[in-house]
Amino acid sequence: MSNTPEALAAPDGVQAYLENTPFASHTVDLLSGGFSNFTYRIHLHAPIDGRSTFVLKYTPPYVAMGGHTRTPLSSERQASPMRVINVYDDELTKAEQKFEAEASRLSHQLSIRSGEITVEVPTLRLHDEEMHVMITDDAGIDTRTLKEVLINESLPTTLLEEMGVALGRFLGHLHGLHERRDVDLSLFAKNEVGKTISAWVTYGRIVSTLTGNDEIPALPNPPLEIPGEKLAAFSKLVETRSKEVRSSTAADAVTHGDFWPGNVVVRLRRGVDGKAEALQKLYVLDWEVAKTGLPGLDLGQFCAELYLISRFHPRREESATAVMTSFLSAYRRSTNKVDPALAGVTVGHIGSRCLLDRTLHQNIWRKYWKSREGACSIYRCNFDPSMAQHFSESTLKSTKKLADVNQHQGAYFDTALQALSRWPSHNLPTLSIVQDPLDPEIARAQRFAQPLVFFHLDVLTKLVCSPCFRSASNLRLRIPSRQVAPFLFNAPRAAPALNLLDLSTCHVRFADVEGLLARFSNLKHLILNGCFITQGHSLEGDWVAVGKMIALGTVKAAKNREKKLKAWLESNVARLPTNEDGVSEQPTGEQRMGRRIRPGRRGLATATISLRDFAPTEAVHVVQRNISVPRLRVLPASPVICSLSTSLDVHNRDEHTIRTEFQQGWEEGITQLNAIRSRLYQSWKNGVRVMYISDDQGMEDGFEGLRDVDSETLFHDVQCVVCPAPVLCLTGSNDTTKHADGCGHAVASRIWDDGI
Repeated sequence: MSNTPEALAAPDGVQAYLENTPFASHTVDLLSGGFSNFTYRIHLHAPIDGRSTFVLKYTPPYVAMGGHTRTPLSSERQASPMRVINVYDDELTKAEQKFEAEASRLSHQLSIRSGEITVEVPTLRLHDEEMHVMITDDAGIDTRTLKEVLINESLPTTLLEEMGVALGRFLGHLHGLHERRDVDLSLFAKNEVGKTISAWVTYGRIVSTLTGNDEIPALPNPPLEIPGEKLAAFSKLVETRSKEVRSSTAADAVTHGDFWPGNVVVRLRRGVDGKAEALQKLYVLDWEVAKTGLPGLDLGQFCAELYLISRFHPRREESATAVMTSFLSAYRRSTNKVDPALAGVTVGHIGSRCLLDRTLHQNIWRKYWKSREGACSIYRCNFDPSMAQHFSESTLKSTKKLADVNQHQGAYFDTALQALSRWPSHNLPTLSIVQDPLDPEIARAQRFAQPLVFFHLDVLTKLVCSPCFRSASNLRLRIPSRQVAPFLFNAPRAAPALNLLDLSTCHVRFADVEGLLARFSNLKHLILNGCFITQGHSLEGDWVAVGKMIALGTVKAAKNREKKLKAWLESNVARLPTNEDGVSEQPTGEQRMGRRIRPGRRGLATATISLRDFAPTEAVHVVQRNISVPRLRVLPASPVICSLSTSLDVHNRDEHTIRTEFQQGWEEGITQLNAIRSRLYQSWKNGVRVMYISDDQGMEDGFEGLRDVDSETLFHDVQCVVCPAPVLCLTGSNDTTKHADGCGHAVASRIWDDGI
């Protein structure tokens, strides 16, 4: 081996270094990329374990800049707080490489298999601490980074989702390894260099970038005018997050530290035409800053880079979104828990990475962000729910799902939903707003009520009636113990396309269920886990009433519409003149009778005398009521509800009895519905005007949303309307008990796939 570290900066020096070793090579290729390392692919004279190529990484005491360029560091920068990052002296170089070598040694414990796909950490073959050299397995000459694949190729969605699922499981596996006793990860808790990098490179520069103190060439425009209290909030978060990163211990999760698509290598199986046919293997590289810390930083960095790819390469938006969505879903399933703190760190880090990525500073911000305002637009909405109004329309266009917003202490999310309700008409099929309920044990022991996330619930009415919600077919709204249902069904135009509604943990009454069915004419699946619509006791006959009420939901809708139409007709007919003046007036000066004066002692506040003059009395207009209003009837539609899913408590009777009662009530309701439709059919034949409610109900003003029945086909087989009873599932969504076939729990699980 050559004993001159400087020689390893060139392929010839590497070849000399490997001479007379098992890794002696006939060819050494310098690979592109790398800020702090020289990376080579070495081609061996004699294969080792069937492998003829390996990867050699040399870490010099200066910035490598990805190849031939060398950047010595000035004494000024050596004196900066980031000396541990910028100065690659001998000791720091050894320390940095030590953690990557440790990750490679643990290759078998870190690597996983996801279906037919393996996600591997390259195995360590040689670690020369004195010369700062590592040799690991080669991912292959025909491999490319995930970033290159996403930008340069159009791959099938199924293949992209396989990548996301595999990487999500891998990261979930990595973040859970600290809980295993058979794996020693204590060394990663000592990576102080990695902790400093994570704390400073991202969070240490947020405030200076926003204020303009960094003088970034790509952002020459004037700095943002940020109010002092907002800037203080930024500073507080920077302080908190940096402290969390630096104070991690061996008891915390191990993180990769630089988990982004550029450090994931993809091996694809290609056909004779060169097109990708299948995913063979994924490799996760560059573990220099692996350390214990916050898992949300790994998640946030990966998602931020995928977002940037979709933003700056619009043709690849669907590809990046497919990877991100499947990645997050798989990670959630692998960890099998909901962690609001993790979600908060992840979202904040996504904004931080988008704001401060150095490659963006130099090459992209000038073209795409154009200003600091644009650059920080996605970052700022993490700090305050009211900042959600800064969501741009371009962000909306790429949104397929909105789910699980994170609660900030002392903040309400009313303004976030107000901002969402102001979005333009858009295809937003699925919305999930979930407030995790307070642990019942804590609530009982400490007498805590459920925390308030929404101060006023009328914001929900604005949301479900908004233009962007007209196409929404799936809504999951869980606000524990709050009576949200009336705010959904009491307003016209509320979510006309709604197909599935999940109000689990909310306070939902028997009458609320009736109102929901009357309002949402296309509702097929209603999920009410933990709502106890029969008051939690399920007395004899309760479920008969539930079944009958479900069957007669459309009758309730028809009656409500008839009442509104009759009131509108009376109001309009009453405006027509019935005599010379159209009204009769009380004589001027005749006083209305005030409230009755009751005997007894009174205080001064209820005195019957006053020093003020009496207010002048105006004539009272009395509307004539001997008015003839046309007779109109509204035909109830057949029920479309397919399933009612709920959960039972310990006081409930056996499920068989409940199902029998529910079926009985449903049949009674359908019989009553048939009788109503039969009577209306006879009325229609006798000349009574009968109308039906159209799909577009509008504002229900007058005849809006009503259509005339002009054919008896709507009454076809009116005596023989047979509607099968909806599926009744009494198993909660998180229960392992077998669910009823076709229940709403199964449908919701396929839609959200997040285990909630």
